[in-house]
Amino acid sequence: MGPQGPAGPQGPAGPGSVEKNLATDQLTQDAEARTYNQNGQTLGFTNGQTGFGTATPNSTVHIAGTLSLPIRATYTSTALGATDHTLVQYAGGLTLTLPSAASCAGRVYILKNLANADNTTSVNFISEDGASENRIIKNRVYWLQSDGVSWQQINTD
Repeated sequence: MGPQGPAGPQGPAGPGSVEKNLATDQLTQDAEARTYNQNGQTLGFTNGQTGFGTATPNSTVHIAGTLSLPIRATYTSTALGATDHTLVQYAGGLTLTLPSAASCAGRVYILKNLANADNTTSVNFISEDGASENRIIKNRVYWLQSDGVSWQQINTD
């Protein structure tokens, strides 16, 4: 048997096949904006801004609708990672291990302590008054955000 010859031309689409190019179908664009509209659901890109549910985003990320973020509960010490956002603690005396602030600049965690005792973080954070702290006081909620160097408490408790 000899070598295989060149491939022939593509045949017509078979029955039941998808003939839409989702990369270009329902796409409108000009020099500054690109908008996709699939079944009334809009995704817009304009001047470096992305809009979900809007063709005219007015911020870097513009969501014209609700937002869903992960939440989980714990009764034991735990590590927070890239898939966490809100952690509800139901036991006291826990250690909550935060990633290095340098590894996740901008990330936000919400820590809600419903236990009857305080918990601690593995690294200190800068509290609302500028003090270095690692206690998550019972019956309080802390919003911590990485500035790329430290974890900053961004709410008042």
